[in-house]
Amino acid sequence: MTIMVIATVMVGGNSIMGGYGSSLRSSIGAVFISTVDNMMVLHGYNSGPRVLAVGLMIVFSIMVFALVQRGSRSVE
Repeated sequence: MTIMVIATVMVGGNSIMGGYGSSLRSSIGAVFISTVDNMMVLHGYNSGPRVLAVGLMIVFSIMVFALVQRGSRSVE
């Protein structure tokens, strides 16, 4: 359950460390994560690949967040 909450926040584009974010972003992340999870259940995947997919989404979100942060610093 905890990994799903972290994924919801990260995929929604909110900062896990605090500072900024919105409930709308978290809601969009929750809809996306639950849609992907439900699609995997309907295709017959066990819990292992589903957790792996959520973990990969977290890693991808962190990479995008880091690139956006780096780009905003270079503009200033």
